[in-house]
Amino acid sequence: MNYSFTKTVLQRFAVVLGFLPMLLVISKPLQAQERYPAVARISYVSGPVSYSRGDYPNEWDEAAVNVPFTLGDRIYLPEDGRAELQLPSGNVIRLAPRSYFSALNLAHDVKQFYLGEGAAFFNIRRLASDEIIEIDTPNVSVTLEQEGRYRVEVDENGNSRISVRRGKVIVAASGRQITMGEGELRVYGIDSPRYEVVAPRNADGFDRWVAEREARYERAYPDAYRYASDQIIGVEDLSEHGRWEEIPEYGYAWTPSRVAAGWAPYSVGRWFWQDPWGWSWISDEPWGWATCHYGRWTPYRSRWYWVPIRPRTRVVRYAPAVVEFVRVRDHIGWFPLHPRDRFNPWWDRRGRQNVTQNITYVNRTYVTIVNQNTFVSARNVTNNVVRDSVLVREASSVRVIEQPLPIPNRSSLRVAGEKERPRGQQPPATILSRAAVVRTALPPPPPTFEQKLPEIQKGQGKPVAPAAAAELALKNAQSSRRIDIRPAAVEASRRGRRSEPRRLRPAQSKGLGTCTAAAD
Repeated sequence: MNYSFTKTVLQRFAVVLGFLPMLLVISKPLQAQERYPAVARISYVSGPVSYSRGDYPNEWDEAAVNVPFTLGDRIYLPEDGRAELQLPSGNVIRLAPRSYFSALNLAHDVKQFYLGEGAAFFNIRRLASDEIIEIDTPNVSVTLEQEGRYRVEVDENGNSRISVRRGKVIVAASGRQITMGEGELRVYGIDSPRYEVVAPRNADGFDRWVAEREARYERAYPDAYRYASDQIIGVEDLSEHGRWEEIPEYGYAWTPSRVAAGWAPYSVGRWFWQDPWGWSWISDEPWGWATCHYGRWTPYRSRWYWVPIRPRTRVVRYAPAVVEFVRVRDHIGWFPLHPRDRFNPWWDRRGRQNVTQNITYVNRTYVTIVNQNTFVSARNVTNNVVRDSVLVREASSVRVIEQPLPIPNRSSLRVAGEKERPRGQQPPATILSRAAVVRTALPPPPPTFEQKLPEIQKGQGKPVAPAAAAELALKNAQSSRRIDIRPAAVEASRRGRRSEPRRLRPAQSKGLGTCTAAAD
């Protein structure tokens, strides 16, 4: 797509409609190389919480800790459900009961979420100068302008309430926008929303739970990120489940305190399929996110030690797992990569023939093996490890990734095998049918798994890369759209026509009052 041409067309279109001052913020154009989406972590689940993938939108699983949350994914919390999502750089989102939440965009420079109902608390510790964090609701779009603490709520009628505990936001809807510092604002109505400044209310049960979770993080933070980059999600979980020790060659590394005899990394959990990376690891260990998606493992004195990416590393990227695979007949094996091992990501290989086959891997003998059905069906690895000595010996000598990895099927998409965890509750149709008011232009939603499967089969199990997925989504735009969109830049008049936007300023009155439209 020609970015300059597209921007010019949008500007001319905006002038015709009279809303150039509120033109949608356009995301940066893609570079020549693939740009993989950012990934959040489901870091806490309590009570009934459901999860739905962006490329499998009609299915709902019970959510679980350490499930990756990325573009198009959704989470629903019925009564008594609570959940937490962690983003890079220590940013955290916490969700209250009776909430519906989804990721409309999750790039490294644009993070855009939809809150269809319920309450979400955002603790933003770091906001890059070129980063956009936006929360869209059925009647307003909220852009977080500074690091701070924010609470956004949506009631059963689609009305919104924005609370800025610390920081600054831009609130935009129906062709108007205001900037707000600390305080609370209510926005009533869908078609012609009204703004009202309200008095901050007392802390409720959700606020108290947020404070408890935040205190836990603050206690763990100083020790956790002394040795690891603060761009790694989940390092604060490590101190509670193990200890940091200085080991030869690699300095301070972390070792788990309670594991089974014979335990090895990547042996307690399951594999599932998630484009654009393909086979991805979900750890069943509460501390398993950081240690499975970043860094390397090394054995030392009969223990395993995780060597992290160090502080002040400029670029830290998520990996679906830091392992290498082997195939042995109808079985799949893998082993953790050592700090000295070369990592050739399977999701970005341009051809199997380009992989150097004669590499010596330090951890090669610590291979975990399961049959192909267990691997493809997202079944628990721990209960299905193959210990046949002939297969283990063969796996230790067979060439690495000489054959392509298995092609996924529908069971590969669930965060647990078909019979291991019940289906999750679905949100009511009234919530799903609401449109989102957006300020930043959205990428196309991810294509469905059925739309991608022919490409995966053609590539012999190679995942669909971001650029190819975007092309598929554009070809299937009508069937791929998950949610209706209402641009914040457009103001609908009572006659249904678009009218010229006006900036808002608080009405001149003593004390708290209603924000009214006023020409400047």
